[in-house]
Amino acid sequence: MNKAMTRIAFALIIVGTSYFGLEAQACTCAAERSPYSTFQESRAVFIGKAISSRDVPITETFGDKTYTVYERVFRFSISELLKGTKAENVEINVGRIDSSCYQGFTIGTSYLVYAFGEPGKDLRAYACSRTTSLFNAADELHYIRNLLKGVPEPRLYGSVMRLDQDTAGGTASPRVTPLAGIKVLIEGEAKKFEAVTDENGLFSLSRVPNGKYKARPLLPRNYRSYYETSKEFVLGSDEQQFSFPPIQQGPSAYLDFRASWNNDLAGRIVDSEGNPIIRAKVSVLLAGSSSPLLIQRYEYDLHDEGRFEFGGINPGRYLLSVDIRAPFADKNRLTRFYYPNASALNEAREIRIGEDETLDDREIRLPPGYVVRQIEGVLMWPNGVPVSSGFVFLAALGDAGVKGERFDSSGTDELGRFSLQAFVGAEYWVHSKSGSTGSGEPIKIKVEMINEPLKIVIPFPKAAPDPDAEPAVCR
Repeated sequence: MNKAMTRIAFALIIVGTSYFGLEAQACTCAAERSPYSTFQESRAVFIGKAISSRDVPITETFGDKTYTVYERVFRFSISELLKGTKAENVEINVGRIDSSCYQGFTIGTSYLVYAFGEPGKDLRAYACSRTTSLFNAADELHYIRNLLKGVPEPRLYGSVMRLDQDTAGGTASPRVTPLAGIKVLIEGEAKKFEAVTDENGLFSLSRVPNGKYKARPLLPRNYRSYYETSKEFVLGSDEQQFSFPPIQQGPSAYLDFRASWNNDLAGRIVDSEGNPIIRAKVSVLLAGSSSPLLIQRYEYDLHDEGRFEFGGINPGRYLLSVDIRAPFADKNRLTRFYYPNASALNEAREIRIGEDETLDDREIRLPPGYVVRQIEGVLMWPNGVPVSSGFVFLAALGDAGVKGERFDSSGTDELGRFSLQAFVGAEYWVHSKSGSTGSGEPIKIKVEMINEPLKIVIPFPKAAPDPDAEPAVCR
């Protein structure tokens, strides 16, 4: 439900077995209904703030066994009621928290909520329904309020909005800005139609024949489509047929397009020798303050060749920072640095970016003494045969549960080889596994400038015999 930057235009269908079933659970979706249709099908519709949540135990039976699972229920304070319940506070059940389809709410955030359910039972909201963050719902609320005034649903309608960050209040919060004067091109059935957005970013067409169409906004150069660059729909048929990607079908169609600034800020993270750092947390900060505001961030993701890239940033002045993680023997070592090669905030260099600009060579280089090396080796069985589907990772702790920080990880190739990136001067525990069959003994290492390859022997699975053992003799 926390669709901060996009609205996933699907309605939820759950496919698979339950939590304890034999097959993996998965989600697939049918096309989302229009605001008018969703409103009419809902039991309650309101604007409200999520104020708390609780998990409710549910007993389920599978075969001859009984299991306890949990559903999450959110409590909302209603600020505007559009349909249904008249209570000031209401609880919304979003389903089982172990489901791959689970999507909850953020406490303290306001939403436009479409709730479903039979009378006398829980109100429920689903991950891919039209429920969305309030900041993202201005266009939808316009049409719902028209519906309540008795205005008929337009034949074809929608919006074009820009997503960016509002930093005026000292926090970086998502903002939606209507884009006026944007042409929307609709093509299909050997015909073309055009609509133009008004000052609220809204558009509509009243006369479009039945048939299959594709629509897209014609954005000026300083914008680019944020999510779907075009959308397909079928007019004249209310029969919901499954397709992938889902196609909206019905007597009318609603198309909401989101755009962003057409800019990119990219570069590489390297150590003091120029070696790429593949795991780091890179952040874009708003310049001009002793405590810069966080705008966008990568977590400790895997950066191929040390590359990072941010896009759709508000034009302005920014700083780049990078955080590294390593269990250094010297606990006083710094772990945060700034573009281009600074150890302190006041030494960081500002970066200016415009509405339509690509900056792709911003290298963040760590200061002298911060160097990475590849810890390489081979994982093998006791008989010397390589473990070809193993898994090796670096951790801060040596216990089997590894509840502390994990750093780099690697699968093994057909020859049992692996390669892990580590910082010189740090002390790691190397953990190894052979799929689901067992684990090797952790090995503690201190990373030097030059490191010998590791040879890790992992025990045979308990259920598997040693292939080199002598055959048993019957007596």
